[in-house]
Amino acid sequence: MKTVVNVAVFVSSTRGHLTAVDYMFKKYIEKLRTHDPACPLCHRPFDEQNEVDELISEARRHLIIIIIIIEGFNVATGSRKYMCRMTMSRYD
Repeated sequence: MKTVVNVAVFVSSTRGHLTAVDYMFKKYIEKLRTHDPACPLCHRPFDEQNEVDELISEARRHLIIIIIIIEGFNVATGSRKYMCRMTMSRYD
């Protein structure tokens, strides 16, 4: 029984961390989509728009992986609380 509780705590904690990372990546992408964006982390301006586009693409790839992992936790635990809240539609 203790193992089941430990797994549940791990899944809940990891889901919480990944949800926070999901939120941060989405905010990062929003900031990159502004007029004349700079890096949200280091504030370095971009020389070319394709640098911004590549960074957004990379962030979106990470988001997809995060969403898949979270949805996997949801399916494995039968949790519907978080299902369908994680989508890429706003960032396509």
